[in-house]
Amino acid sequence: MTEASWLFLSFLFFLKHFRFFLEKPYKDEQDRWVYQIYVVMCMERSRVTEIVLRAIRSDSRRSLSELSRERDIPLQALLAASRNIEKSGVVRYASLIDPRQIGYSIRVNYLLKERTGGVRGFLGRHKSINNCSRLMDEGMFYAECFFRDMKELDDFREALDELGAKIVDEAFVTEELKREGVMCDL
Repeated sequence: MTEASWLFLSFLFFLKHFRFFLEKPYKDEQDRWVYQIYVVMCMERSRVTEIVLRAIRSDSRRSLSELSRERDIPLQALLAASRNIEKSGVVRYASLIDPRQIGYSIRVNYLLKERTGGVRGFLGRHKSINNCSRLMDEGMFYAECFFRDMKELDDFREALDELGAKIVDEAFVTEELKREGVMCDL
C-alpha cells in the first residue's frame, strides 16, 4: 500500500470516528474493521512481521485467521506480512524426519579438530551427519550424527582418524530437552 493510501485511510478514519475517541473506538463490525486497519497502520510493520514469525515458529500449521482473532489484528495485515516473509526467503519449508523412527537410534555430538585438510569435505557429505558447523576456532567443527548401530559409529571414528581429525569431545545424547526454540514464544 502506498503512502498516499495510508494517509487517505487515516484521514477517513479520523473523519468517521472523531467522536468515538472519547468513548469507544467503534460501534459496529464495519467500524471495528476500519479501526483495526488504523491500529495496524499505526503499529510498527515490523511488529506484525514478528508476530507472524513467532506464530510460524511455534506452530506452522496454525491458521492466520486464528491468529487474527487471537491478536485482534486484521487478517489482511497478517497475510501481507506472511507474503513478505516468504518472498524475502526468511522462511523455508522442509519436512522433518525423526531419525529414531527409521532405525537411527544412536545420536552423538562431536567436537572435532582438523589436523590436515579434507575433514570439511568429509563432514559435508557423510551420510550419518545430520548437522555440521564450522566453529570460529581455526579448524574446529561441530557435528551432530545419527548411527544405526555401534559398527557404523566405529566406522565413522576410524574414517575420522584416517583423515587426521582429532575428536576433541564426543557426547552421546540420551534426551533432547529443547529443539528449534528460537522465537517460539508467542
